[in-house]
Amino acid sequence: MQIIQHPSKEQVRAYLAQRIAQRRQEDLPPPTPAEIRRQLGWSLCPHSGYAGALTFPSTVARLSALLCLAWFCSAFLPNNSR
Repeated sequence: MQIIQHPSKEQVRAYLAQRIAQRRQEDLPPPTPAEIRRQLGWSLCPHSGYAGALTFPSTVARLSALLCLAWFCSAFLPNNSR
């Protein structure tokens, strides 16, 4: 899983203000999305392998909740198959 590094709101606002001022002075087409990402430093961070460990506790909690629910249903709800 790759982590995406987003620019701050202030960086985006400053970039947009600069682009508006520049477009008023010159009649340029808008830059490509890749150029915008490069100027704002909006890029993918290298995969460290650690991100999966952050979701492990929530995965265990979800599995535990499902097991408890399955046990409750099998132990306390009437079984119609008999």
